[in-house]
Amino acid sequence: VGLGGGGLYYRLRQSGEVVSRNSAGDFAIFPANLNSSGWAGALLGSAGVDVSLTPRFLLTTELRYTRASAPLDRNSFVGLAPLDLSGAAVTAGVAV
Repeated sequence: VGLGGGGLYYRLRQSGEVVSRNSAGDFAIFPANLNSSGWAGALLGSAGVDVSLTPRFLLTTELRYTRASAPLDRNSFVGLAPLDLSGAAVTAGVAV
């Protein structure tokens, strides 16, 4: 079992057609290349188990959950909630 924290670098690139509403309530569609990047603080929790198969072989597994979010670039992404960078990961392996 483990707990930790650190920094997480992210880079989001989005290109294509964007729909935007102007102050009059009309919609406009335009091509755009939007970018946001930076560092975010991250917290993580993990739990794992190592099982000895023989004196020389070991099976190892771990479940890890990372919690992180970061604000999007205000020039490219107007009025949107922060980017959710959270997620779970499972790893498994064999050690000799």
